[in-house]
Amino acid sequence: MSIETNCKQGSGNKYKDVSDALYNIEAIVQQGEGFIYQCMNFLHHGDNADFFLGLRSDDQKIMYLKTAFQDPTLGGP
Repeated sequence: MSIETNCKQGSGNKYKDVSDALYNIEAIVQQGEGFIYQCMNFLHHGDNADFFLGLRSDDQKIMYLKTAFQDPTLGGP
């Protein structure tokens, strides 16, 4: 018996996975390269990247970054 999952397979490098996730969210890309750098820097610390990658939807990821940066102008819900 096999078990199927809907999990995306990562690259094995969580920071590449974080970068890919950031560049796949239009609301984040629209903020520009400087913002993506800030996100990468924030997600580099502690368990932030693991938590970010564990979120299931783009809306959850946006909400996490909105909360972290206290930026209500960031797209999403």
